[in-house]
Amino acid sequence: MIMYFVYWAYGILKIQSQRENFFFYKLYTGLLVVTLYTFTLSQLIKMFTSLDNPDDFSKASFMSITMTATCFKVYDMLSKKKLLARLINTLDNGSFKSRNSIESSIQSNFFNKIKLLIFLYGTLNESTATTITLASIIRDAPQRALAYKAWLPFDESKPIFYWIAFIHQHFGGYCAASMSVAFDTMVVGLMISVCAQLRVLKYRIHHGYNTVTYEQKKNYENDYLVDCIQHHNAIFQFAELSNYIFSKAIFFQYFASSIVLCVSTFSLSQEKTFSKEFNNLIMYLACMLSQIYVLCNWSTNVHIESTSIATGVYESDWPSLLIGSRKNLVIMMIRTLRPIQYSSGYIVNLSLTAFANLLKTSYSAYNILQKSKSRTE
Repeated sequence: MIMYFVYWAYGILKIQSQRENFFFYKLYTGLLVVTLYTFTLSQLIKMFTSLDNPDDFSKASFMSITMTATCFKVYDMLSKKKLLARLINTLDNGSFKSRNSIESSIQSNFFNKIKLLIFLYGTLNESTATTITLASIIRDAPQRALAYKAWLPFDESKPIFYWIAFIHQHFGGYCAASMSVAFDTMVVGLMISVCAQLRVLKYRIHHGYNTVTYEQKKNYENDYLVDCIQHHNAIFQFAELSNYIFSKAIFFQYFASSIVLCVSTFSLSQEKTFSKEFNNLIMYLACMLSQIYVLCNWSTNVHIESTSIATGVYESDWPSLLIGSRKNLVIMMIRTLRPIQYSSGYIVNLSLTAFANLLKTSYSAYNILQKSKSRTE
């Protein structure tokens, strides 16, 4: 099921780039969006109407915040599909296109990492949604209870309305899990593509002039080395555009995760070990942590690859080049002093340090909630 949603995300770009109008595809997208947004709206209303009940509020809040973040991701993806289409098409054109078997091998290695990420991350999210659905069928369905706290405009005690709400909630959960995978793997996939292009650029700098004779060096300076510099600038522009497209959604996700991790950890401490609720929360926490971790991890990798260009230039056979070529290489090295850095809303730089700080903040808030509860008791 997860691959249908991944294809849906990339299908947006394909349709936009081809400028074709598919009624069925629009209908399918509309169904997913309506299901997701109505599911989120029902939870938000329930959350705000449960302010006087801390237990209901905590159970409704962490899921509704997650769903709100997912809605923002979908809106961001649909509203910026033209930019996304242009960004994806860039990978197959100009300096980004591989020129020999070695460059193709470098890019294939990174693209295999994207496929592995989609499989592992998608399996985790879909397994969590499936586990919650199965647990709800076993635990909630016989008692005519719902898996999620939600406000409904009808009386769910009647069998037909109950099953409508039951199916709506779990289908909405599957939509949210799958759309999150589609969005997150797209963002991380672009980061991995940046890493691949930086690795290709290092290869070109190292091996681009191995067969160049002394008489050809002037032409090399005007052609091949200038092409490397243009490739370097194109990578920075690609990263800057991808960061611009996703920075707001990533910031919302980063902010929501700090709240969700705190609330879900607090809820986890109130459940019996290895109970159904406990197991569901564990898998939910694993999804939230992996969601932020993959972003921070690959943002760190992009930063490292970006700074390593200076080392790659230094390790090349630059003494054999002409003075003009050396100056161009120095300019390229100076550019790496401000490496590529993905940010969360241009406020928090995504890195493993930011991931650790998020965990510390969530744990501190969790301790405050625990002390508040112990005082009230």
